[in-house]
Amino acid sequence: ELKDRYGSLPAVLENLLEIMQLKLLSKRGQIRRLASEKGKIVLTFDTKSALDPQKLVEFVARGQGRREFTPDQRLKVIPDHKGGPGLLWEIKKLLLELLEGVNIKV
Repeated sequence: ELKDRYGSLPAVLENLLEIMQLKLLSKRGQIRRLASEKGKIVLTFDTKSALDPQKLVEFVARGQGRREFTPDQRLKVIPDHKGGPGLLWEIKKLLLELLEGVNIKV
């Protein structure tokens, strides 16, 4: 709707909107923290997360060695992109895959 009303958006604003969407997705999955650590995307889950543990195991297995789940309820993913819009898109895709089938209201 913003593009229809105001035309092409500056890259900074598009990135901000993407980050806001990532925050909403993180909240939906009860992810307390989304960070970058030693070149990896790190998601820290709330202890009350409604994500099915079996689905999480399958998610990690599909990562072909690029994903790991730690005992302290953190998911670490080696991204293909190192920054910018590509990394934001990759995080969004990751969250959408993780949350597929999860029925939690934001």
